[in-house]
Amino acid sequence: MFNTVQKQTFFFAMLIAVSGILLMGAVLLWAVERNFGDYVSDRQEQLVEEAAAQIESEYSERGSLENIPPMLFHSLMMEEGMSARLYDEAGNPVQTGMMHQQMMTQGDGEERAYRLEADGALIGVLEVRYPSGLGGAEQQFLEDMVLSMLIVLLVLIGAAAFFSHVASRRMTRGLRSVGEDVLALQHKERQIPNRTYGVQELDDLAAGVAALARSLEEEEERRRRFTGDLAHELRTPLGALRSQLEAFQDGVLEPTEERLERSHDELMRLVRLVGEMEQLYESEREDKPLQQKRVDLPAFIRSLEADMEAMFQAKGIALQTVCDADAVQADPDKLRQIVTNLLHNAWKFTPVSGTVVLEATDEADRVVIQVADEGPGLSPEEEHRVFDRFYRGDASRSREKDGLGIGLSIAAALARAQGGTITAENKAAGGAVFRLSLPKET
Repeated sequence: MFNTVQKQTFFFAMLIAVSGILLMGAVLLWAVERNFGDYVSDRQEQLVEEAAAQIESEYSERGSLENIPPMLFHSLMMEEGMSARLYDEAGNPVQTGMMHQQMMTQGDGEERAYRLEADGALIGVLEVRYPSGLGGAEQQFLEDMVLSMLIVLLVLIGAAAFFSHVASRRMTRGLRSVGEDVLALQHKERQIPNRTYGVQELDDLAAGVAALARSLEEEEERRRRFTGDLAHELRTPLGALRSQLEAFQDGVLEPTEERLERSHDELMRLVRLVGEMEQLYESEREDKPLQQKRVDLPAFIRSLEADMEAMFQAKGIALQTVCDADAVQADPDKLRQIVTNLLHNAWKFTPVSGTVVLEATDEADRVVIQVADEGPGLSPEEEHRVFDRFYRGDASRSREKDGLGIGLSIAAALARAQGGTITAENKAAGGAVFRLSLPKET
């Protein structure tokens, strides 16, 4: 029944409003009834006291209670439900004409006796019976007031229902619109406009959905480009292998050692491409356990320098190393793969006679390993997205000479798996610097 946000919002708004209105009505009704009853009782008692004072005044003028006009008692009778009887000082009923027979009746109610005095002496007693409830006129007045209050409460409940409905629709209009955008995303519609609703939370949600749509569109575009790049990279060695093998089969070419070596090179190129894809898949597996332990950084840096020195020297690039950190907590193999990818990336884009610097430093509770090159640097977009999977920016930096250019994506995935981060930025003097940050030894 209440299976939508609008219905639930309307229900709870009505529940709060009706509860408040009924509580307010009940308190108000109780206060009116209680105070009105007190007011009637006070007025009745005041009337009796005034009548007693007038009887005493009449006695002083006439010298006898027998001569008091019956209208004094009639004024009490006019007050609904009240009755009275007059006694002399000896306790005998005083006859006050024909009205006396109607004055004191049997029934429920409180009886009170009022002393009547003249010049300080007792001249009689006035007995008055107050009604146990409100009189007819007062009761009718109270019932009319209650009816009016009920009408007001019903009007307030109706108004609460109307405004709750309007408010619930207004509050959920944005949610319905965002829900439609999400369904559009589900159906591969990526053109989600930026909408505002005047509510901060809804505006943030709508902006997030629009950003997600743009991100998905960009991701799909990168996937399409990557698929084309992969097909291109595979087509070249496969075409070369096919043509050479068919030539060997047809006897057009002799399978000389040189031709077999070229075929082997194309085959190894295919092996490297598949290896890169396997590395990317393995680096992003969350269920693969890590063998984290203490890694001695000075020894680790020296080992990397020894392994890659020949490659750098062959291109005429200097590799400098600086180590100001003792150890780091990491998976040695994964750490070596990350730094090797960064060094290979720097080697690839640093021109001849340039310098690549590998440095490890302590920073608070983390260790930072950075690789700085003297290449063309990064564009503003590449600084933020160079580690994204399948992202390809400027061809001068994004495509490797012999591969898919996903080494940095692999490095970023391996860094995240070890609780680290990896960033890239341009140097002021030119070139780019890549920083790997990992927790210190624990």
